[in-house]
Amino acid sequence: MRFATNDDLTFEIMQPLSGRTIIRDFLDTHGDGIHHIAFDCHGLTWDQRLKLFADRGFAATQSWRWLDQNSFSLFDNKDATTTCFETYHFPEDFVYPEPERWYPSAPPTTDEPSR
Repeated sequence: MRFATNDDLTFEIMQPLSGRTIIRDFLDTHGDGIHHIAFDCHGLTWDQRLKLFADRGFAATQSWRWLDQNSFSLFDNKDATTTCFETYHFPEDFVYPEPERWYPSAPPTTDEPSR
């Protein structure tokens, strides 16, 4: 999984490595493309978020937790939108772990001069 962030927009590149997932199902059916669009839903509890999507007819198809802190859920809305919706929650004090590597190189630190 790879992330790239620009202001409030985050791009995520995912490659399933094993087992059956909705990401693998999407790739097998459609090939490369946009699998889902994520919504933070600030101010709503997790249950309110799930109900918000369910009330619109979008059932949760896959949910998980990452680092035992962050919750994610994907919804079945492909027939209505040709992609999936996702909601997620990161605690306010969450700090991303250091990446295994940077591409093409690590960003400059604040004490390095700009080039």
